[in-house]
Amino acid sequence: MFNKIVKKIQFCLIFFFYKNFYLINSPLQFINLIELLNKSSRLSKKTPTLIGYASSNTLKQIKALNKIYLNSKNIYFLGEILSVKSFHILLWIRKKIINFEQCVVGDYNYYLFKEFYKHSKKIILIDDGLSTLTLIKNFNFKKKINVFTVYKNIESKKHIHILENNFQLLRSKKNNFRLSKNKVYIIGSASVERDSIEIKEFYRIIRSILSKNKNKEVYYVPHRLELLHNKLKIFKKLKIKKLNLPIEVALIRGKILPKKIIGFHTSALFNLQIIFKNKIILQNIDYNFEGIINQTVKNTHRIANKYYKLQKIKNIKF
Repeated sequence: MFNKIVKKIQFCLIFFFYKNFYLINSPLQFINLIELLNKSSRLSKKTPTLIGYASSNTLKQIKALNKIYLNSKNIYFLGEILSVKSFHILLWIRKKIINFEQCVVGDYNYYLFKEFYKHSKKIILIDDGLSTLTLIKNFNFKKKINVFTVYKNIESKKHIHILENNFQLLRSKKNNFRLSKNKVYIIGSASVERDSIEIKEFYRIIRSILSKNKNKEVYYVPHRLELLHNKLKIFKKLKIKKLNLPIEVALIRGKILPKKIIGFHTSALFNLQIIFKNKIILQNIDYNFEGIINQTVKNTHRIANKYYKLQKIKNIKF
């Protein structure tokens, strides 16, 4: 109990006396933050990193990534320190006293992080998956911002400056590996849970992939937020491969990698192409997403399809 009180006091002191913060809500955002810190000499690794009120799987992966790459002592998991209500009060008081100088923001749609960058003099946005594509095109920023992104030739507005993320650090950490033509990975993206695809269509696609790869070992790599993978056990030839790290990091640490990786509209395909160049065959599952109710998600799928072609990642119908 005493240690928890001390931790809260320490955090409050840091929160009110620091002007710069890194705001992270997912493992991918944390990877991109690591890459940004590696690339920019102007950013300090000692700046406090705040992790939002995310899922337990998300927090586990971020902790693992921090141990591997940063070993930062200035990383704070808000859910382990304060309740959401308490942090709201703290943030409200801080905004009344003084604005932030600079914020590096991962999840720019997260309501808590919005309160940071609205009151920050300088903003750096880092990729938050495919949503970055629609954000830059449609979001109305009122101030100059920098965007650290893997997406090339991206349409941007005059006050948006693009910083290229080429995964320099991750590429330098690759193990010596060999490719197995006998292995195929399917990367999940919680498409059913996010209402991007109907479950019947999802099952049909899985059956089709298995049928076209009869003589190969096919692995399904579930998204950390995915619940459906437990039901995939009905496919006896499909092997479930749970990862404790984002697939980009898991693969660079591996020694035997699949020759082919198939994804359900996932940003991992873009990232893996940059990291492994053309050594791995990358395919996006081109399913019908016109029935998606959420217009933002639908638009993201449409723009992503164009970028898959632009980045020479094939859109395949199964």
